[in-house]
Amino acid sequence: MAAPKGFRPPNAGKGRVKGVPNKVTAQAKEAIEDAFTHLQQTRDKNLRKWAEENTDSFYTVLFPKLIPVQMQHQGHDGGKLIISWQTDTQDTPEGS
Repeated sequence: MAAPKGFRPPNAGKGRVKGVPNKVTAQAKEAIEDAFTHLQQTRDKNLRKWAEENTDSFYTVLFPKLIPVQMQHQGHDGGKLIISWQTDTQDTPEGS
């Protein structure tokens, strides 16, 4: 049962300030970053080696996580924004 209005602390019910992360979430992120940093120091178990061995997974699963979920932008004429990239064909062996 809630206390009468005059007996509540002045900030009761306001919740956490926007932008302040949950303590458990912050601790979990810190632990993951620590593990990641440790693994990067091991030559046979680092992200770069995995990415080289699993390029398809890197570009289709992991890399898209870095792209913002929502973008509000239009093309120069107000239409659709088209994003594309080219690969350097000079580095590709012939016949590939």
